[in-house]
Amino acid sequence: MLLKSLTKLKESFLKASPSHLIYFMLAGGLINVAYYSYFFYVNRYLPAPFVWDKDNTFMDFYHPLYWVIKDEFYTTYKSIYPPINYYFLKLFSWNISLDDIKNSFDVRNEYPGLSIFLCLVNLSIVFIVTNIGEWKKIQISNRLILGLTFSLSAPVLFAIERGNLIFFALLFMGLYLSSTNEWFRALFLGILINIKPYFAILLIQYININNFNKSELIKSLFLVALIFIFTSFLVELDIKKFVRTYLFLGRSTVISPGGLLSLPNTLMNLHGIQWVLVYGSGLDTTYSSYAFLFSLIKIVGYIPPLILLMITILRPLSKLEILISALVIITNFSISAGGYVLMFYILLLPFLFESKEYKILIIFIIFIFALPIDWIRVMDVYSEANKSYLGGDLYLGEMNLGLYLGSIIRPICNFSLMTLFIIKLINKYGVFKNRPLVSVKN
Repeated sequence: MLLKSLTKLKESFLKASPSHLIYFMLAGGLINVAYYSYFFYVNRYLPAPFVWDKDNTFMDFYHPLYWVIKDEFYTTYKSIYPPINYYFLKLFSWNISLDDIKNSFDVRNEYPGLSIFLCLVNLSIVFIVTNIGEWKKIQISNRLILGLTFSLSAPVLFAIERGNLIFFALLFMGLYLSSTNEWFRALFLGILINIKPYFAILLIQYININNFNKSELIKSLFLVALIFIFTSFLVELDIKKFVRTYLFLGRSTVISPGGLLSLPNTLMNLHGIQWVLVYGSGLDTTYSSYAFLFSLIKIVGYIPPLILLMITILRPLSKLEILISALVIITNFSISAGGYVLMFYILLLPFLFESKEYKILIIFIIFIFALPIDWIRVMDVYSEANKSYLGGDLYLGEMNLGLYLGSIIRPICNFSLMTLFIIKLINKYGVFKNRPLVSVKN
């Protein structure tokens, strides 16, 4: 009975039009935003999945901006942002004076209008990328609703609250996917990788051994290097020191449990629950009987992206399958990518709407963006005193923070999407040997 019900549900979903799915996402997003707004009204700070340090709102933007203005971005600050980000930040530094300003928090306090402008820029990018490329195949009214839906989604709101420059990467990936000219594609990909180096994973589209594209690979690598060298030269960046700093910080940086569980994107993020269980229970030790279980979760989380990478390189996948694979790996391969990386599924959705074979993957993306479960508390989390910037610099002696169901379901959904996609590829192509796509009868 259950199997029949699930089968009918699957068939109904596959027959659903983009309009139906869009309205379902919008309804879920509105429920979530209503909860966020009510919680903020009562408590004067945002609940999970937003960042746990309530005084850090927009500081992914203001911290580097302050050091860009001081011309100490790569010296005192020792930034690991590639140099092109320096110029994006420079665009926002016009008419900002550092007189009587001692730190980046002072910049945020003295120029609150800049925060509003940044939010408008980021939201504009969301509406731009939902109106170019494959999205043009969908009615303009639906595209506008989609822009609103994505703007209300947890990944986008989380990135806006952080003030992260990831929105520029979203813009250039949208331009990359919508471009048909090889040189323009290479240019946009080169800029994208220079914004966030982990987008180099997109190069696997050109190194599949059955669809090897030497021309686009060389052009892309050439422009990646050219953009990096040119922008480094303009800021007088010591490339050797930058690379050493980047690699050192990548090895030494430890992400806090709050950082792991604020909009987690991968199964590995759930390792942070171990800290919540131990610290929240008042135990003195940082280890418990849960240590092995959550270490196992990390191991399980790392294996599928490696399998998917191998399949993507060695199997004769279609261009759509390679694109899906690249984006799935990007959102699953690292805890350091940040939960906002989930919003890049915005760019994958129009391709999935058109695909009969992989449309089923949309259901996981809908859950990630719009499943209204962020108001369901799983457990309480002890929190020290904090200050709420959005609450008017309100001092918070205690915060009613908790671990909510959304922080558990989203990484599980993302992992399930990847797992289902891998199973489909293995069933279609095999792992070590190619399977015939058409059965031949003797």
